[in-house]
Amino acid sequence: IPTLRKWLHNKNMKPALFIEPFVCGGIVSLTVAFENLADKVLMVEIDEQVASVWQTIINGEAQWLAKKILNFDLNNESLAAELGKEYSDCKHIAFQTILKNRTFHGGILAEGSGIIKFGENGKGLLSRWYPGTLAKRIESINFILKKIKFIKTDGLSIIKKHALCE
Repeated sequence: IPTLRKWLHNKNMKPALFIEPFVCGGIVSLTVAFENLADKVLMVEIDEQVASVWQTIINGEAQWLAKKILNFDLNNESLAAELGKEYSDCKHIAFQTILKNRTFHGGILAEGSGIIKFGENGKGLLSRWYPGTLAKRIESINFILKKIKFIKTDGLSIIKKHALCE
């Protein structure tokens, strides 16, 4: 992020559009939007689970997601029960994705990743679960929604579409 800030501040003009083609956690896009380093931000992600989080937040369900996080009593039983459910709607998939990210080793969503046993500082399952902070971060995105657009697609196609040809 410090390198990104330096790079964008050294330009003679603010970009009209900043594109993050592989958004994942979104820190780059969110920094650009919150710090007004570009007029508009395009967030792109192809992964179904990760995309569900951004679709939920950007498309008007941020409050629902934040409330769901705040009200979830995380323990091994509640986690297993929630992750054992099959959902087809985006917002519930988003919630499951956040649970996995916060409770799986290293936040890895890939098949075969497992649930934290000991966690950071021996806090186990709760070592990366801080619902108040997560909810606040999600809700704060509402302040910059007009600057952000999210699309679920292949980031490489977006790079090709917007590449400068010389």
